[in-house]
Amino acid sequence: MFIGITGPRCAGKHAVASFLVSLYGFQYIALSDGSDSNGTADQGGSQDEHVGLADHTLSFETLKEVETFVTERWQQDFVTCDVDIVSCDLLRKRPFVLIVAVEAPITMRYSRYKARCTRYNYTMPSMEDFIVQNDKDLYGPMITPTTSTLENGSTSPQPQRSPRTISRPTKLYSLIANADLTILNSYTHLPALHHAIHALNLTNMERLRPSWDTYFMHLSDLAARRSNCMKRRVGCILVKDCRVIATGYNGTPRGLKNCNQGGCRRCNEATPCGADLDRCLCMHAEENALLEAGRDRVFSGTGSTLYCNTCPCLVKIVQVGVKEVVYSRSYGMDAMTAQIFAEAGVKLRQHSVPSARLDTNALSNNLSEEAEPQPDVTSADRVAVENVPTLPMEERQFTLRAAVVGLAIGTLLAFSNMYFGLQTGWISMMSLQSALVGYAIFKTAQGRNVGWARGFESNENVVLQTVSVATGTMPLAAGFVGIIPALALLTEEDNPGGGPIVLTSTQLIIWSMAVAFFGVFFAVPLRVQTIIREKLRFPSGTATAQMISVLHGKPIVAGQSSSVRLSTRDNLRQRTAVIRSENEALEEVIGRERQPLLPLREEASSQGLHREESPRSYTSATPSSSSASLEPITQDLARSENWRTKVRALIYSFSLSSVYTIFTYFYPPIGSIPIFDYVTFGLLSPPPSFYLWTFSPSLSYVGQGIIMGLPTTLSMLAGCVVGWGILSPLARSLGWAPGPVDDWKEGSKGWILWISLGVMIAESVVSLTLVSGRSLWEAAAAGRLFSRGNKTAYIPVEQDLEDISSETEEIEKEEADAPPSELVSPTVTIVGLLLSSVLCLVSVRYLFGTLIPMWSTTLAVLLAMLLSILGVRALGETDLNPVSGIGKISQVIFAGVLPGGIVANLIAGGIAEAGAQQAGDLMQDLKTGHLLGASPKAQFYGQLLGSFVSVFASTAAYRLYTTIYTVPGKEFPAPTAQVWLDMSRLVNGQALPPHVMEFVIAFGTLFAFLVLIKDLYRQHTWTQYIPQGIAFAVGIYNTPNFTLARVIGGVIAWWWQKFCQTDRDTTLSNTNGWLQRYRDSGQVLIIVVASGFVLGEGSMAVVNLIMRALGVPHW
Repeated sequence: MFIGITGPRCAGKHAVASFLVSLYGFQYIALSDGSDSNGTADQGGSQDEHVGLADHTLSFETLKEVETFVTERWQQDFVTCDVDIVSCDLLRKRPFVLIVAVEAPITMRYSRYKARCTRYNYTMPSMEDFIVQNDKDLYGPMITPTTSTLENGSTSPQPQRSPRTISRPTKLYSLIANADLTILNSYTHLPALHHAIHALNLTNMERLRPSWDTYFMHLSDLAARRSNCMKRRVGCILVKDCRVIATGYNGTPRGLKNCNQGGCRRCNEATPCGADLDRCLCMHAEENALLEAGRDRVFSGTGSTLYCNTCPCLVKIVQVGVKEVVYSRSYGMDAMTAQIFAEAGVKLRQHSVPSARLDTNALSNNLSEEAEPQPDVTSADRVAVENVPTLPMEERQFTLRAAVVGLAIGTLLAFSNMYFGLQTGWISMMSLQSALVGYAIFKTAQGRNVGWARGFESNENVVLQTVSVATGTMPLAAGFVGIIPALALLTEEDNPGGGPIVLTSTQLIIWSMAVAFFGVFFAVPLRVQTIIREKLRFPSGTATAQMISVLHGKPIVAGQSSSVRLSTRDNLRQRTAVIRSENEALEEVIGRERQPLLPLREEASSQGLHREESPRSYTSATPSSSSASLEPITQDLARSENWRTKVRALIYSFSLSSVYTIFTYFYPPIGSIPIFDYVTFGLLSPPPSFYLWTFSPSLSYVGQGIIMGLPTTLSMLAGCVVGWGILSPLARSLGWAPGPVDDWKEGSKGWILWISLGVMIAESVVSLTLVSGRSLWEAAAAGRLFSRGNKTAYIPVEQDLEDISSETEEIEKEEADAPPSELVSPTVTIVGLLLSSVLCLVSVRYLFGTLIPMWSTTLAVLLAMLLSILGVRALGETDLNPVSGIGKISQVIFAGVLPGGIVANLIAGGIAEAGAQQAGDLMQDLKTGHLLGASPKAQFYGQLLGSFVSVFASTAAYRLYTTIYTVPGKEFPAPTAQVWLDMSRLVNGQALPPHVMEFVIAFGTLFAFLVLIKDLYRQHTWTQYIPQGIAFAVGIYNTPNFTLARVIGGVIAWWWQKFCQTDRDTTLSNTNGWLQRYRDSGQVLIIVVASGFVLGEGSMAVVNLIMRALGVPHW
């Protein structure tokens, strides 16, 4: 894009250019003599008009050279203030040029010029001299040599400009009049001007080439100019397949006098709006357009779209069969219009055409940082501010760049998750981190003027993280860290006549295809019930939406669930609150949303997300005063450096973790240090390392602990101490587990695994029971209330009026859904669900033959559908997707219907887990998209794309690890596979190790009771100190070296949170040394660092794998 800025002297041309250079990365172009081709000096004068531009300025001799240079680099961003009428006419023929005029009242420009003269000791001109020179600039035929004070700020002779410059005609008034965009800069503070420029969204390409909506809306405005109605000019365009089929404008019928000639008495008598409509003879614009087109042309084929510059009447539009109505301005019938259109299935939406002029008088010109803001603008001015012309950039959602970057991040996550899943059973959803990394990638590319990165918007980021999550979590969905290695652990006793089942690469792809899609289709019908009607929280999805909202500066457009009701005053205060800085908002999001990770599942969750669930609203947080509105824009000027800090933190943490990972290959002992042997000085026999008490200084597990947070890691530590510090030595010393400690069959490692399995089953079953029971109770209560409401017509007098209104509000307050065109159609859902289910049935039959009957696979898919409903509800209420528990429940059920079939039991459990996990993933993403107004259809396609690509990426990752390493083995014990296999053996009647049943019952009962306590007293803060059962179980089945590193990460996260929340005024500057400078980056910085740690080791593990395959020696 090439932006040419013109305008009279001291209007603020170079101030606008400097803003584009500093915030958007434009390069400034100037003529080599430093002159302004307009012959006008800008605000600040010759010595400071280029402040902030020197490091980004390219100099040329002629404007022809400029034209050639920018044409060859049209995908980059340039700005200049050296534009004259000749070059403007030439440049505007190019499709990448935008001419912007900057104006200001002459009295204000004179004040600015006087300030410049005072600053640089120039001779002060009179007002009359300034006006004379201004007229010369605007209307003079050409610039002539002069030694006037206005030209140079001094009466001394000055060097003459070159003939090229002197003879160039200006006709500045023509430049300003024909500019694509005009800015009236009547501000006295730069942040105010920056706010206006930022709102204009100059970098959007629609400024250069209008979208179809803008194009057709302009045509409707053009048609309206033919109207002669004395009341209102209205134009209408009928379009099919982006082709105009009819036009119309309002006026009297053919053969009658025109309205402005007295043809319609009602219009000429100035009758009040809405009165005596039966006397009006004027036909509506849309009526004329429909009559011209005819019903057959309108209704045939795909249907037509009607564009009208005013919200139209509706009966004839519905009857003729128009499929969509787009309008720009509205009037009092809008509510009724929208209701009837919705009932008739006609899509109705408003499209605001970008204005060609921005009057910036709306904000007070007497702003002061110290003064209390006084909102003294008029209502007309307020409309000008709140309706700053914006562009429909958000219409671009499922874009190629978002999909490609999402797939790249997701593929990296898939390899990383495969590594950690096979090592510890830990899988990270990382939706919040994906959005962060994606934004950082585009932000960095924008800073380097990469064309494809421009205009990256929030809804694209929603799609990006949806694709990334779908791609990155396939190792869990397809069972690569669970049932696939479990099948390889089968014995002859488990699978008579077959033994272990090891799938080839082709078979792995077929299996992954079988389970990759039906869960996505499961989620589609659940969206309306859980998100739109019940408005479940889905805290991770809400957290991601809030973070994307902060990153892109786009307000949340839909409500967020809450258990706390805000008063009307509080709600108003929230809507009119000053926009917080990026870091403060992100700190709040991350601080609230950090919640325990689940086994095989990480949800960046939320405890205490207490905000009002409000109807879907597209009103942004409007500042309560002028000065308040300037704060985020002032902070925008420092945002580039802020994000450079975060990008550097990501690169450094990634690099540091990568170096450590590579080092562990060459020196393996560093990966497991027997630190407790050293601490105890060898006084214990056997030493702690005998019971696997070692320490792994892995930065990735420290990063995991940071993401998990301290409460979760402390629960893991409790499980680690109980399992490996008490129960493991006890079982071995009493002879209950006589084998080697790290042996799954005979050792204490396998013995305590049963206890962790009991804890997981107990917590999952009780949690799911509570969720389903609460849902049934609420449904029954709603039914009784509805029935009672039909029989009674009174309200108890003791009921408070406010409560009545609140209840009424809650009943009516169902979230507004996305437009029908943005929803996944029922046909696609049903057909897709059937096809994906058939694919699953056929694939399982092909892979496993008679080991699992066809009816059992069908039952597994149906069971997956039912259990995914419970899983999604649990996820929406608690942010816990109990996929592991769902798999175990499925195993219990299949043990009853197909006893003795361990293979069938594993496969059925895997199918159920895949359905619940995929449905939960998409539901979290759909919640994110709903809050930000993103297209559910775009997210649905993103999930399908990510799942499809990850089938191959995850298969490749699994084959790499299992080819080079022994899985399960020392490096990759695959603990989840052993959990699956033990559960299958248990429910099919195999005996437990000696005396483990008593401990399983005891710990299962304990944690079932704790779940009930936490649910009953969930409003009390002390419940956060109760150990989390899932995390406790993870601490048992993971060896201590991983848990200890995670605990360190949790402590770091806790300390950093306290450090960032500490009042700066109460902290001495030398207390925390160099860390003080990073305090402003807040908690988001520590999450970025943690993400770099995790991704660094997960990525470099592939390098280690390759070196091992090549036989690179260790030290």
